[in-house]
Amino acid sequence: MGTREMKYLSFKKKLQGYPYFTTAIFGALAGSEKTLYNQVNKWVKEGKVVRLRKGLFTLNDDERRVGISKKLIANILYSPSYISLEYALSHYGMIPEAVYAVTSLSTKKTQKFSNRFGEFLYRNIKRDAFFGFEALKDEFGFDCLIASPEKALMDYLYLNVEAASEFDESFIEESLRLQNIERLDFRKMTKFAEKMKSKKLLKFVRTLKGWVKK
Repeated sequence: MGTREMKYLSFKKKLQGYPYFTTAIFGALAGSEKTLYNQVNKWVKEGKVVRLRKGLFTLNDDERRVGISKKLIANILYSPSYISLEYALSHYGMIPEAVYAVTSLSTKKTQKFSNRFGEFLYRNIKRDAFFGFEALKDEFGFDCLIASPEKALMDYLYLNVEAASEFDESFIEESLRLQNIERLDFRKMTKFAEKMKSKKLLKFVRTLKGWVKK
């Protein structure tokens, strides 16, 4: 067994209990941070390590003792951010479509990342609207920030629908194709719309409530 392979086994032993790692730990793991960085790049090419983005890595699934979900990856790729929009709506079963790219919101500029785990899309939202999310456990037991069902819907409308005049029953039935509406808290939605200072969203909440009563 060559010296480089032995170094990898030692590296794997120290990190296989973590879902991901950053270059910030390289100095603590090796005498030379640059040397270890060069080695990690070689292990990426060999498929032992997966680069999520610059400076952020995870061991290959076969080398790790813990799982890593797309939800957790979405949170750590670009911060601050939380999962919302189409991916969150699909996660809650509120739209019929399956969504493969993980959609998130951030106070930073719009961004997109692609890696072995998929596509991760980030849209900018103003700081005053950066709320309404919570930490939920993913399938591996790690906390991930994701919008509540109400906020995911508010975020989607806030960023994707231009005018309040578009909010009518046909929009709800044909364009949104919402399902499992009974899980929505209309009082919470009203508070979100008021906090976001959006007359457009307030109109939608009223329209949706009227549609549900019918």
